[in-house]
Amino acid sequence: MEQNKIFRMTRDNGIAVVTIDVPGRPMNTWTEDAVRGFYALLDELEAIADAKALVFISGKPGNFHSGADLNVLETMKSPGETAEALDVFHKAFNRLAAIKFPTVAAIEGHCLGGGLEFALACTARIAKNSRSTLLGLPECTLGIFPGAGGTQRLPRLIGLPAIELILRGTMFSPEKALDLGVIDRLVPADGDLLANAVEFARELVAGKASLKRSEHDFSQIDQIAEFARAETLKVTRGREIPGPMLAIKAMQQGLKGPLDQGLEIEKKLFVQAVLSNEAKGSIHTFFLKTMSDKPRSMMRKDFAPRPIRKVGILGFGTMGRGIAIDILRNTNLTVIIKDVEQAIEPGRAFVRKILEGMASKKRLKEPVDTLLSRLSCTADYTDDWGQVDLVVEAVFEDLKVKEQVYGELSQRVADDCIIASNTSSIPLNSMVPYVSRPERFGGLHFFSPVWLMQLVEVIQGEGTSADTTDNLLNFAGSIRKRPIVCKDNPGFV
Repeated sequence: MEQNKIFRMTRDNGIAVVTIDVPGRPMNTWTEDAVRGFYALLDELEAIADAKALVFISGKPGNFHSGADLNVLETMKSPGETAEALDVFHKAFNRLAAIKFPTVAAIEGHCLGGGLEFALACTARIAKNSRSTLLGLPECTLGIFPGAGGTQRLPRLIGLPAIELILRGTMFSPEKALDLGVIDRLVPADGDLLANAVEFARELVAGKASLKRSEHDFSQIDQIAEFARAETLKVTRGREIPGPMLAIKAMQQGLKGPLDQGLEIEKKLFVQAVLSNEAKGSIHTFFLKTMSDKPRSMMRKDFAPRPIRKVGILGFGTMGRGIAIDILRNTNLTVIIKDVEQAIEPGRAFVRKILEGMASKKRLKEPVDTLLSRLSCTADYTDDWGQVDLVVEAVFEDLKVKEQVYGELSQRVADDCIIASNTSSIPLNSMVPYVSRPERFGGLHFFSPVWLMQLVEVIQGEGTSADTTDNLLNFAGSIRKRPIVCKDNPGFV
């Protein structure tokens, strides 16, 4: 048999040890190659005549298995295609559960989603009590639900607490996993996980290890499901998100019968969930957050960001106020704002109100008055504007207004001052003619309310230079935003 590069097996005195290591990935996930490798491993395991037990362990430090490759979920377009893809996992985990000798998942690091569902198909689980070890089924937070056996195997293992864990997408420590009964043994942080797992497997073979496997009462599942629906609707403010709602249905219907019937119900309902618009949107948002998590990694490798000391904001309305709040609370930068005289005091009062609310919840590193001491407001251009390193324009969405603003601004700021528009509807390129030196002009589209919304779109116009894009990424990162770069298309991202 060809050597399995992802699931490498060694054998010692009847105990097989399989090391999982998906090449080229920081985490073990169910890539297409990994699934093929797992099926090849199952063929081998089912043909072994003399094995006594099997231990699964990861070859990656800090990660046991992180589950499905979400890119695969995004490609699912039809019910038939989705059901077929899901059936691949169900058949694999059912075959694993039916292996004729004990199987042990030795967990260190993240064991999440389809990784935990894989471990649940094993006879037993042992985990290292390290800070990196984390278990859970977080799928409901992505608009879907655990669809590879999670809604059926976890409740049957630990009872009704599984329902809340699944619906909340809770991730929990190894100590909590032991208390719940998700794992059977805990290894100290400085212990040898593999040695302990092999010894556990030998005890299972010898009948010396006792596994706590209670019979759980699901006779009240209909009433519990109704309560879970009501609680879920409170969290979602009345919106029936398909993922958690279908998860409840899968458990309500599936836990009334045997496991094989429950798994069939889960598969059918998962197809509905993964093809819903809500799931597609949630997964897309997850990718945006993941991509935008480290702004520095999005810049050119050798780029040296321009020092930003003073930021100008044009407009003290809703967006201008929010941008000022985030700059003040996250940096030591000086902020200067220009708007008409009657907008200044209401703007200041609003900024103070929001900052004081943050201070009351101990979310500020400095007193509110200290932050506000770095904020100045003007109704006219003063000499300070000549010292500004970056300007964010947040005026009314009217092209004529933008033309006037940029014409005046270009004469007041330095030639190398970066200029960014917070436009949400006017194409960036339509404003380029009004800006001197268009290469220093780009877009920074914030979302409202700015101090709560993490995403910011960094927009490249036809003339936007690479330096300007990277400097805008650096600025977005400095105010703790999650930036994503896009072209000047309708709607941007």
